[in-house]
Order: sequence, then structure tokens, then C-alpha cells
Amino acid sequence: KQELGMMQRNARRLQNLINQLLDLSKLESGKLKLKAKEENIVKLVKSYIQSFESLAKQKNIILEFKAEEENINAFIDREKFEQVLNNVLSNAFKFTGEGGTVQVTVTPLSPPSRGEIEVETITCGL
Repeated sequence: KQELGMMQRNARRLQNLINQLLDLSKLESGKLKLKAKEENIVKLVKSYIQSFESLAKQKNIILEFKAEEENINAFIDREKFEQVLNNVLSNAFKFTGEGGTVQVTVTPLSPPSRGEIEVETITCGL
């Protein structure tokens, strides 16, 4: 039962990777249409990283979130944005050792309706 569960999770992960490759192919050929709308990326990122809190505890990693302002609006395609954010955070946790830190910072940029998201990993050296 446990092995079947693992196979199912891996199959879903492979399906997601295939879909991302297809999206990338569509993007490169100009056939992918982004559905961008203005969103508060601070609120979105903050709520999204909460789903990584249990992983942080499990791996003994400190998860920090910083934002220079409460509201930083940017025009984004929410679905694509979440895919990228998930990928970056997953990689950050994969390559951060026990006792390390994953720090997510959201900073406003000018002109208005632009922001920058930085994900930094800090690993403790023993």
C-alpha cells in the first residue's frame, strides 16, 4: 500500500513536469496566453509559503518571510506564478541542510505594480 502511494505521488509529479514542459514549449512558440491580473503578491506569497511550514519543521529548517510593505501589487498569471513559486521553494528546501534557513523576501519595484521576490537559502556549517 505504501509503495503504491509513492508510485501515485511520483506519477503526479511526472505529470506536472510534463505539463510544465508543454507550457514552456507553448510559451516559446508564442501560443501560451497569460491571464495576468493585478494581485497583492505579499499576501499571495505569505499564504503560499505556509504550505511549506510542516516541511520546514520536518527538516529542521527555519522558514522566514519578509516584506518591505504590506501591499505590493503586480500583474501576474496566478497559476503560473504559483507553479514557479512552488518550484523555487521546493528546490530551496531540497538543497538546504538541516539547521539551515530558507528566507523569502518580497520587495516593491518601480514603476508601480511591480515587485521582486527573492528566495535565499542559508546553510549552517558545522
